[in-house]
Amino acid sequence: MKLLAFFLRLFHHRPSRGDNIPVGVAPKTVEGDDAPVWGVAANVAMEHRYGPGGAETRRGTKHFAPGAKVFVYEFMWGYGGTNVTVVGRHRKSKRFIRITMPSNRLVNWRAELVYSPYIAKQFRDSGEFGKFAPGSEDARRHAEEIVAGYIARGTKSQPFLTRPPRDEGA
Repeated sequence: MKLLAFFLRLFHHRPSRGDNIPVGVAPKTVEGDDAPVWGVAANVAMEHRYGPGGAETRRGTKHFAPGAKVFVYEFMWGYGGTNVTVVGRHRKSKRFIRITMPSNRLVNWRAELVYSPYIAKQFRDSGEFGKFAPGSEDARRHAEEIVAGYIARGTKSQPFLTRPPRDEGA
């Protein structure tokens, strides 16, 4: 057991109170890969019509829970923006996934700063937001223009709920 503790200390050294930390070292600034970026966020619709003639109602989507927050980083403009590529947490595994889905399954479109390093990297690598400097006013303006375009097309809005309201009569 002592041998194991010795190797852990040897290879995983962390500064303790007695270690000398250089004076005048500035704290890490937020630049490069850690910088927040402007992007488009939306929520997955609580319920949507499904099947022939909208006969069936489903909650959320196959991959995202109802009301889940997703970040939209690629838009299929050739198809009129009906399909978008989003990144968000999967409803069961809770891992980040990227998926292309219909934009009518999303509600509450908004421009937002993205702080998650994984999602920010997706935005920086995308063609839509990759041309802007992280956190710049141009990126914010571009995200707001995209949101305004989707709102003008009639995207839905819903309250921020985690569950739909219960039926009072049931």
